[in-house]
Amino acid sequence: MHVNAIPPQMSSFRFARALLPYVAFATCIAPFLCNAQQADRSAMHMVLGCWNVTAGPFTGRGPTGAGVDPGQTTLPSIGKFDSLPGPSDPLLNAKPMGHLIQGITGYTIPMYRSGYYHLQQRDRLEIVWHDFSDDMRLVVGVDSLVMRGRAEAGTDYDGYEHAPVVLRRTTCSDQPDAAGVPVDVHALQITAVVEPAHPTRKVHDGWFTFTILVTNPRTTPVVVDLAPRERFAQPISFSWRADCRPTIAPCGSLATWLGSSPAPDTLDAPYFLPGETKRYAVRYRIDPPDTVGSGLPAGAYAFTGYFGRPPTARIASKPLTVMVGP
Repeated sequence: MHVNAIPPQMSSFRFARALLPYVAFATCIAPFLCNAQQADRSAMHMVLGCWNVTAGPFTGRGPTGAGVDPGQTTLPSIGKFDSLPGPSDPLLNAKPMGHLIQGITGYTIPMYRSGYYHLQQRDRLEIVWHDFSDDMRLVVGVDSLVMRGRAEAGTDYDGYEHAPVVLRRTTCSDQPDAAGVPVDVHALQITAVVEPAHPTRKVHDGWFTFTILVTNPRTTPVVVDLAPRERFAQPISFSWRADCRPTIAPCGSLATWLGSSPAPDTLDAPYFLPGETKRYAVRYRIDPPDTVGSGLPAGAYAFTGYFGRPPTARIASKPLTVMVGP
């Protein structure tokens, strides 16, 4: 299986990053390059701040006829362009890529927490989010109010979908709804869903998604206390676990439980609008038969999602018992 988490179109950008020290020297002796650099800075400054993101519908398929993974086409409803360096890329010896863009709210998979953007041309902006198996690439025309273009999603198994995308300028707040009513985590409601409902290796190459949904049922904004009580501990928003149910179906050599992992917090994790639902998606892959990999062996599992601090200051979804694979 080959990994195409970073689109091929970006290879030239990696090369350009390596040349930046020499370009910087050239700008001191070439006035036309200085003018071009100033124009680039002006364009980058134009897009700083927050933008509403609207994309879809996504269509198309990759060369194998495959689409993309659940949640991948749910882009952040608000993205924040920052002047800080973007995430590091292992292929560049941990050098940052472009400038930082953060998903503020509206997305369902962790990939959209942070990405990077850069000028592809003087009037075109490329925005990229990626992880080790998926990528989303937006190319839009640079503007101070409305930017239009194309979104392309890809996967490591040659899945592909594309859609028109529009970004519209909006206001920013690092702590949305800071004036919300302080509440205990038990004032929220939590549910969960597995997609597809019956995961097999024949669907999405064995990938499936467990999504945790937390809702504020009130008609007023609220702020949830996620601060840890233990010294030096980190706040915890979403976490989850998957327990094998051997009485229903064995899970190969896997232990009876997988444990739980705290999800990194989003910027707005404690803040809920009236009736707002926040989502967090965990992606799993079914291991091939008779193999021990990084995924799940086929079997019966109970998936449970959590929100808040363990063990008592958190809420839990009703366990979902799901037959996984083969």
